[in-house]
Parts: sequence; structure tokens; C-alpha cells
Amino acid sequence: MDRFYKYTTAEAALKILESCSVRYSCPTKFDDEMDVQAALHLDFDPTSFSENFAERFESLVLGKERPQTDPNHALGDTVLALWGLPLIQKKIRVRLAAPKLSTVCYSAIQNLKNQYLKMWKELFLPRVRIFCVSEEPHNPTLWSLYGDGRKGAMFVLKVLPKIDNHLCAAKPVAYRNEPFSFYSEEEWLDDTLGLARISAEISYYEYPFLKTQKWADQKEWRVFDLLVEPQSPLFLDRRIDKSEIEAIHLGSRMDPAIKRRIYELVDSAYPHAKVVKGASERGIGKEF
Repeated sequence: MDRFYKYTTAEAALKILESCSVRYSCPTKFDDEMDVQAALHLDFDPTSFSENFAERFESLVLGKERPQTDPNHALGDTVLALWGLPLIQKKIRVRLAAPKLSTVCYSAIQNLKNQYLKMWKELFLPRVRIFCVSEEPHNPTLWSLYGDGRKGAMFVLKVLPKIDNHLCAAKPVAYRNEPFSFYSEEEWLDDTLGLARISAEISYYEYPFLKTQKWADQKEWRVFDLLVEPQSPLFLDRRIDKSEIEAIHLGSRMDPAIKRRIYELVDSAYPHAKVVKGASERGIGKEF
């Protein structure tokens, strides 16, 4: 993408032009129930976990090959210790240990979900700041929701690789019907048994680019920023290069006084930007 479109209210358009900055918002203020808000979602039936764990545990302990579990992992060390026993002892130990361990591990996952939700809401989300744009100009839904029913404006913002402006980091939003699952059952089993540790880092950076399917017509892209620590206010105003603003389309219902002020600002500070008057949802307007 070489340019994006930002829909705003008339007041927000004035603030952008007056400050030469755009606002990154915290997702706790977003209105989509599956927009960087959800808890730790499991894409498998939790009731089946205990059975699958018991089978996996048994196959590792009774297998011919030495299990590749981490000896520094509590359960990984247990698997290795049992594997080294004579076959008869191994079978007896597995029958006794597997059901108890699988129940304990399932409870641990539920506890982890609760701990994760607390961390997510208190430590992670308050650090996130997101700038939203669209790849589609004159989108009726966006004009209605964010362009204040054509009383606002639509900015045409350029991607500038030469100066590596913030839009160079924009990524498209993925639209789904189901919540994003951080880990599969296989990954949970590997982690629980000490075969492979799961890392949340990649998932943390994928989750902010996910929304429910009902918003798919917005064709949204986002720039993601993560603060060092949670802070107020829950937004971040970030300076942009003036050359980033290629054009401003003014909604056909914009207040005349605000229109005049926008003309003045563009004329004095953004000589390379075009203003299109009376822009409707279909993009019909007159260039100024």
C-alpha cells in the first residue's frame, strides 16, 4: 500500500492539521468485543485434555526412544525418571500417575487463564496504542461511523519509505468469526510435558490485528505501538511529517466555519496537500 485513508470528525481534522499529529488510542476504548479485548481462548475441548494428556504421558514413558523432555522442567524430569525404570515398574507408575497428573495439569491451565486475563487487562492492554486507517477511500460505513455522517473529513495519508514514517509499519487487520487462539492443544501438551515451551510474544503482536467478521468491509490497517509501562491518558499524539498528508476530503455536511478554518490551515502549513470540498460517501466533490 502506498497510501491509506483516515476518517475523522471535523474537530479531529482541525486538531490533526493544527498540531501536525495523529492520535494513537488504547484498545480498551474500542467497541468490538473481539478487538484486543478477549481472554485466553482455547480452541479445544477442555474435557478432552485430561485424556489426551494421559495418552501422551504414557507414550513418552513407555516409548523405546529416550523422551526429548527438558530435565529442568518439573514434569519433563518426571517423564525422564520414569522412562529409565524397568518396563513393569513403568507401567505400574504410569497407571497410577497419569490420571492424577492430567487432572492437576488441567486445573493449572484454568488457573493460568485467570492469571493471564488479569495480566492482559492490567499490564498489557494499558500499554498498547493503535492508529487505525483504511485501505478504502469513501467507504460508506467509515463515513458514517468515523466521518460523523459526512460532517467530518477523510485524510489521504501517504506511506513514505524514504523517511520511514509510521505508516510503513501498518499491517492489515484479519477478520474472523471465532476468537484468536493463542495456543493449540498440541502446544499446551508439549509445554505441560516439558517438550517445548510456548511463548506469548508472537501472539501478543498478532492479537491487535484481529476483529470480528462484521467489520470486514472497513478493510482496516493498523500501526501498533507498545509503551514501556502503563500510563495515562489512554492515547498518544504522535507527530507526523507534513508531506504525509496528500489530501483532505471534506464531508458534504461539514460546518462552513470549520471548512474555512481547514482551508486556512492547509494554505498556510500544507501547501502540497489538496482539499476536496463536499466529499460524499461516493467521493464526489470539488478540488480546492
